[in-house]
Amino acid sequence: MTVLEELVEWSQDRPAWQRDALRRLVLNGDLSDDDIRTLAEPQDIVPLKKEHVPERVAAAAPVSMRR
Repeated sequence: MTVLEELVEWSQDRPAWQRDALRRLVLNGDLSDDDIRTLAEPQDIVPLKKEHVPERVAAAAPVSMRR
């Protein structure tokens, strides 16, 4: 299971607005001012679901801690 898949699973018990914020973060990488305004007055909530998570994430350089 990938980290994003674990995030989807973890988010199931979160409030709908938080799940919508997570979906926006997964899809866009950040929250715009419009996103924040929309989340403050939620009307059309679209919670994070497995369909929003990419199946494979592009390989990145390995991370190592030196200190």
